[in-house]
Amino acid sequence: MPASGWGATAEGDQADFAARANLPGRGLPYAGMENLGVIEVMRRERLEPPEWAERLKSLRSLLPAPTIGEQSSREQVDAWRSTAAAMRAFDQALEQAAAVFPPAGKLALAEFWKQVETALALEPLRIPGNRREAVHILDVFEARQWELPVVFVCGLLERHFPAYHGEDPVLGEALRRKLGLITAEQRNTEERFLFNLATSRATEEVVLSYSRFDEKGDKTLPSFFLEGAAGKPCEGHVQPQPERTMDAPESGPIQAPALLRDLAKLHRKISPSGVESFLQCPFQFFAAKTLRVKERPPAPRDRLNFLVKGNIVHKALAEWTTMPLLRGDILNRVFEDECARLRIPRTYRTEAARLELLRHFEAFLEEGRLALGWRTEAEVQFELPISPELTIRGRIDRLDIGPENQALVIDYKYSAAQKVRERVKASDAGELVQAGAYLLAAEQVLKLNPVGMLYCGLKKEIVWEGWHVPLQGLEDKGTVGTAESLREQMEATLAKISESHQAIVSGRLEVKPTDDDKCRYCDFRDACRVEGRERAVQIGAAP
Repeated sequence: MPASGWGATAEGDQADFAARANLPGRGLPYAGMENLGVIEVMRRERLEPPEWAERLKSLRSLLPAPTIGEQSSREQVDAWRSTAAAMRAFDQALEQAAAVFPPAGKLALAEFWKQVETALALEPLRIPGNRREAVHILDVFEARQWELPVVFVCGLLERHFPAYHGEDPVLGEALRRKLGLITAEQRNTEERFLFNLATSRATEEVVLSYSRFDEKGDKTLPSFFLEGAAGKPCEGHVQPQPERTMDAPESGPIQAPALLRDLAKLHRKISPSGVESFLQCPFQFFAAKTLRVKERPPAPRDRLNFLVKGNIVHKALAEWTTMPLLRGDILNRVFEDECARLRIPRTYRTEAARLELLRHFEAFLEEGRLALGWRTEAEVQFELPISPELTIRGRIDRLDIGPENQALVIDYKYSAAQKVRERVKASDAGELVQAGAYLLAAEQVLKLNPVGMLYCGLKKEIVWEGWHVPLQGLEDKGTVGTAESLREQMEATLAKISESHQAIVSGRLEVKPTDDDKCRYCDFRDACRVEGRERAVQIGAAP
C-alpha cells in the first residue's frame, strides 16, 4: 500500500512473499510478550469490549508517521489523506462493535472480532474530494438525481445491461401479481427505464461503450438497447506498448560485454531441468534462472499442488529404499512433515490427497518393483564437468547397480502414463536432456557402465518407459536397444547441452516456445505476453 512506503519496491515484495509463505501465522506480538502471538493471547485473555477496542486501536502505531516536506507530491498527499480517513473509520468501527455488547461483560477476542468484521463490512470508506477534474462513478440507480455535462454508460453487453430476470421458481408470476409483488416482467421493463434514465443525464454529450472481446478473447454480444445507434469502433490496442528510448534495440540478445561476463559466471553450473527450460523457451529460462523471478507464494489452501505431491512421493520412495519394511507408513510420515513445513491446513481436500498418494504408493510397492536383485541407491547427487565453463549438476532418484558395475538409472515421475510416454518421445526428438545427462553422470562421475534409463510413472497406473540393453526381467519395460544406441543418445545429449549453454551465455532471451501448449503453465506468461505473439503469428507478422 502507498502508506507503507514499501509499495512497488523490492523490499516490499520480499516482505509480502515472506508473509504469504508463513501463513497461517501467529499474529503480531504485544509489547513485553514477543514470543506470544495474537492467537495465544486470544486463548487466555478475556476483556471487556471497550478494552478490546482500545487494544486494537493501538495497531495504528504500526504505520509509519508521514514526513511532510516541500517536495511532497499530490499523489503522496492523497495517500496520507486516505490512510488518515481509513484509520478514523477503523476506530469508529471498533467503537460501534463495543457498543453492541452489554456493559460489564468480559469476552474473548474472537467473539469481539466477529462484530468488528460486521461493522467494517457495513462501513463505506469514501474520501471526500472537491476536485473538478475528476471522473465520478455512479450507480445507475443513483444517476437519476444527477445532471452532468458528459456521461459515459459502460458495459452495454447483452445479459449484463439489460439483465434479464426469469420467473421465480417458488412464487409464479400470477401469484406474485396477485400478492402485489414485483414480477419478472416488471423487472425487465425496469431495465429499459434505467437505460433511458442513464442516457438522459448528460447536458452536452453521452458516450455508450462495450468491450468487443471478453477476458478469453471471444467476441461479445452488444446490448439490444444499442440497436439503431451508430457506433464508432475503437481500433486501439488494449495492452499498452512498453516505452523505449531511441537507443534501445527493438529485440535481440544481450550484447553488453559486462552483462555477458555476468551470464557466463552465473551459469557455470546448470541442472538438466534448466537446460530443458531453455530448450522450451529462452525467455522462460531467462526469467527463472537468470533473473530468478519468484512466483508469489500460494494461499494455504492451494499449496498442496502437483509439484508438492510429486516431492512427497519422491521423498517417500527414497526413504523406502533404505527402510522397505515400513511400506505405507513412510508416505504418511513424509506427508505429515511436508504439511507441517509448508503450513498446509488439514481439510477434507488434504486428507483426500493423502489417501490418493497412499494408494498410488502402495500400488508401486505391489506391482512396480523390479526383479533384478541389484543393489539400489537413492538420491544420488552428481556434478558432471562438460567443459571448463560448464558443469551439469543433478540428482538421480534411484540407481540400481549390478554385480559387474552395470548402472540402471531410474527417474520417478508422479505423472499419468501418457505424460511419461510423451517425455520419452520428446527425449528421442532431442527436446529433453535429462536421460542422456543421467547416463553420462553414471559413466563419467560414478564410474559405472550405464545399461539403461527408465522413467517410472506412478499416477493412476504404474508404467515403465525408457531405454535399456537386453536385461533379464526387463523384457516388458521400456524399449530394448543396444549399448551403441545408448552411446548415441549420450553423445547427442552432450552436444545439445553444449549448444544450449553457448546460446545462454551469448544472451539469447527471446520468446520462442517449442511447445505452445506448455505456455499455459508458465509462471511468466503475463510478462512475455505470449498471447500477443500468437496473434502476430496468426496474421503472418513477425513474432
